[in-house]
Amino acid sequence: MTTSDDVLGATDLAAGDFVRWMKQLLDLAGRVADAAGDTPLRKTARDAVHALKRGSWPTRP
Repeated sequence: MTTSDDVLGATDLAAGDFVRWMKQLLDLAGRVADAAGDTPLRKTARDAVHALKRGSWPTRP
């Protein structure tokens, strides 16, 4: 799993910028979930919101 600490440690990104971008991403994912209707996309977007709020994300091999 990748954590927010991993991301901040591997980049020059300021913590405040990271927080702002994460809030924007959470908002976007929430809007996608709301607009998706009764489709698999709604669950995917809600799962993304949940993972972002936990602060850790699966990494791809």
